[in-house]
Amino acid sequence: MSRRARHQARYKAVQAIYQADLGQNSATDLCQQFRQFQDMNDCDHEFFDLLVRGVLKESAALDEAYGQHLDRTVEELDPIERSVLRLAAYELKFEFETPYKVVINEAVELTKTFGAEGGHKYINGVLDKTAKTLRPLEVR
Repeated sequence: MSRRARHQARYKAVQAIYQADLGQNSATDLCQQFRQFQDMNDCDHEFFDLLVRGVLKESAALDEAYGQHLDRTVEELDPIERSVLRLAAYELKFEFETPYKVVINEAVELTKTFGAEGGHKYINGVLDKTAKTLRPLEVR
């Protein structure tokens, strides 16, 4: 799949993860809802499903992975920032074919799109530290 299709999958996935965080929807329901009600034409559907299902399944472990690098509790994070951090932490922890720099860059771009003004700088700092712990050989 193209980089654009993977970017679109992340773009939609962060919205689904945010929705799950607020409404406790299941991954299956969210994937179905997004296919039914969202424009998913330019999206890598398999990657979208992988991200949504993986993040919702592993959210506690993901929160622990990046949470040690926060200046506040995971619960105190803005829900959008928490969703972006979970998505990026999932990719850093489980999707090794994506270079860590791409993961961080995508997360920063998603935060610029959906997050508070300046939030991308915070996300960048947290993920830089998270990448060092989850991918020490790659980051060096």
